[in-house]
Amino acid sequence: MGLTTVSAIAALVISAPLAAHAADPGEDDFLGTAGTYAIIAGDTITETNSSVVTGDVGLNPGTVQQLLPSQVSGVIHVNDPASATADADLNTAYVALANALATSTVGTTNLAGATYGPGVYSSGSTLLLDGTMTLTGGADDVFIFQASTAELTVLADSVVLLEGEVQACNVYWQVGSSATLGTNSQFVGSILAATSIAAQNGAEVTGQLLAAATNAGEVTLDGNVINAGSPCVRPADAPPGGSTDDELAETGVDTVGALSAAALLALAGIGAVVFSHRRRGVLAQG
Repeated sequence: MGLTTVSAIAALVISAPLAAHAADPGEDDFLGTAGTYAIIAGDTITETNSSVVTGDVGLNPGTVQQLLPSQVSGVIHVNDPASATADADLNTAYVALANALATSTVGTTNLAGATYGPGVYSSGSTLLLDGTMTLTGGADDVFIFQASTAELTVLADSVVLLEGEVQACNVYWQVGSSATLGTNSQFVGSILAATSIAAQNGAEVTGQLLAAATNAGEVTLDGNVINAGSPCVRPADAPPGGSTDDELAETGVDTVGALSAAALLALAGIGAVVFSHRRRGVLAQG
């Protein structure tokens, strides 16, 4: 291998882009632009009594949206590019959740009265909560509940309780048809439903109501509090004793550039060895 070949490989190393990474549940960009929305629907967003919503609201492609700007701490998007993009991102996330491999099977029995660690819980059918269920774990732990082809039913006064450092932004409910949150229930997590989501009177949600997973769906409210909250708090990405990308940027170190430089040095070493062997061959012939 000559120096010309070494130079060509070096050029490839420098110009090669980093491999793209598809976001997984629990990562900040898993929901894409839908991550800032408290409510997304495909057909209608209606209410019986006035609700309070923290987060954006999106409707696409429907036209009936009854929430007033004074009720929403966020932006209301109706049939605009932002709502279309959010709907597409929601569809992508829904498919990812539906395809997540189950780590436990919960069946169709009542979820209440039990404590759940991180994992993917599949019912194979419907999900029911009648009482209090507890999610326990750390700040980065992810919880996925799958009602793969059927509904999620949360009865009146039921509660989803978080224990330890569990964050609502890491809790997902994939619902194959409709979801109903009963009167005065206290629910946690992002519901991604294929058709409709109904929050009955006084139900409170720390999370999201996303009912446009099949480009259709309705969200109905009745004097509810829906709080999408703020993004998850993430621990430092660097290992103990290491440096985060931000810290490297502050010190003027370019991670990708450093890797490319290292590759160049290695390739230069290869070139030097090749050159040395050739020189020895010439001297031997002389």
